[in-house]
Amino acid sequence: MSGLWLRLYTEIRNDRKLRRLNPSQRWLWVVILTIAKESPQPGILLLADGVPVTIDDLVDDAAITIDEVTQGLAAFEAQKMITQIDGLWCLVNWDKRQFESDNSTDRTRKYRTTKKNETSRERHGNVTGTSRERHGNVTVTPPDTDTDTDTDTDTEKDKNICVSGRESALIVAPAEKPQSGGARVKKPGKGDEYTEEFESFWALYPRRLEKKGAFEKWNARLKDGHSADDLIAASENYSVSCRENQTQEKYIKHPVTFLGPKEPFRDYVNGPIITLGKPPPKPRGFTALQEYINEEGIE
Repeated sequence: MSGLWLRLYTEIRNDRKLRRLNPSQRWLWVVILTIAKESPQPGILLLADGVPVTIDDLVDDAAITIDEVTQGLAAFEAQKMITQIDGLWCLVNWDKRQFESDNSTDRTRKYRTTKKNETSRERHGNVTGTSRERHGNVTVTPPDTDTDTDTDTDTEKDKNICVSGRESALIVAPAEKPQSGGARVKKPGKGDEYTEEFESFWALYPRRLEKKGAFEKWNARLKDGHSADDLIAASENYSVSCRENQTQEKYIKHPVTFLGPKEPFRDYVNGPIITLGKPPPKPRGFTALQEYINEEGIE
């Protein structure tokens, strides 16, 4: 479908969530935005009504590997940029960021009318015009002054509206309820109530075991002065290293070890370590010995 356009906010280059992604994942996010715009139900990854977009479709459209797509989707979901409802990928806050004038009013009115009609049929076997008039008039006008980026998450009062592949069946997914105490995610160190940054680390890690223990080590490293961004980068680079080096799963470090007091994650903060196909390192002192043999003419 040609001639379509979508809103891309200038703050996107400074968005914290996007800056945690690698270049291929950032490009994948742009591709997903364009697919969601062209979808017959905007904001949902559909090729046609009832035909969801697959991972293979994303690999083809973004021209990246299947591993990059899989890891990208996991990272987007961990950062509440996308969510799955009835097997469909839906973009969080699509209606809030990509609104078209007052079209959301029509969608809300249609949903409430449909919902009321379904309820009336279940209770009475028919639908009255009075019930449609009573519940059909809803006005929803997105704020024109909102300058947040496309990847912000909803407040606890917001809702993610997603339409399934079934005709005229609109699904409303309520925003995630806050944890006890009034905050969506509690501060680090509160048992197994994981922070958003840790969830990003966890989604990228190549061997996800003992999550609670790993979170405790995560908090310990933060207290030691390491940044969450460095730990997330180390997780992604270690995952790339394991994949490229074809490391067997049994040899991949447990997360509690990776984040342990010996801090093996430090080796991966600045990039992956690829050893597959490289010659083994020469023994210590081999070069000096070889030079001595050459100088003395020893055969």
